[in-house]
Amino acid sequence: MVAALPPDPLKADLKRLKEEQQNLRAARKKLSKEVKNAKRRTQRLKKRARTLTDDDLVAVLMMRKQVKDAGTSAEPTDEKASRIDDDEKDSGEKTAGAIQANGGGSSSPSAAEARSDDDEQR
Repeated sequence: MVAALPPDPLKADLKRLKEEQQNLRAARKKLSKEVKNAKRRTQRLKKRARTLTDDDLVAVLMMRKQVKDAGTSAEPTDEKASRIDDDEKDSGEKTAGAIQANGGGSSSPSAAEARSDDDEQR
């Protein structure tokens, strides 16, 4: 009879390396999805932030100051400011800073279009 050959150690190494490669590809794919989603979240946040008025921005800044001073979470009273503030917490974006960098918080359509055009040129 023919004796069975011992298992090839190279085959086991090759199989292990292929599994490791698959795991790394899956991790890379997951990270690229997270980056893409973070960019989309930032774009949505900036788009919504452009619609805020100066009064809305002041309200957001005052709420942040209250939270910082009190050390507890304050309940926002303005619906727009609440949505933006909640999204900001998710994305880590500074809404007021982003809006000031884009030319203020005017709610007029022509000002928003001008800022949008400026953003596209950058």
